[in-house]
Amino acid sequence: MLSSKAVLAIRSWFFGVKIGEDEFGNAYYESKRLKDSFGRAKRWVKMKGYVDASKVPAHWHGWLHYTIQNPTNKPTYTWSKEHLPNLTGTPFAYHPQSNTTTSHKATTTNTSYNAWKP
Repeated sequence: MLSSKAVLAIRSWFFGVKIGEDEFGNAYYESKRLKDSFGRAKRWVKMKGYVDASKVPAHWHGWLHYTIQNPTNKPTYTWSKEHLPNLTGTPFAYHPQSNTTTSHKATTTNTSYNAWKP
């Protein structure tokens, strides 16, 4: 029996047209002949490395969901940041300084917070 990665590779090879890749190495495909219920060509992503939906950048997400036509023209704005996948559960996850589970525990009591008393 074939693994799901092998099935996806075979499906992509025989039935798909590669549209492009993102900065994470994920490959995006569109079907040559399979259609969805609206008559549009089916689209899918072949993830590089571990599979995590948060690794799909916004412009490719829009293409997968048929909201933009040309995903290779990444919109650039002065206020936008580079896309990062969800880092929860990794050593790079965000931990506030007052978080008691972090290695850099607060040494002094935070006095800027006053609890509400009715």
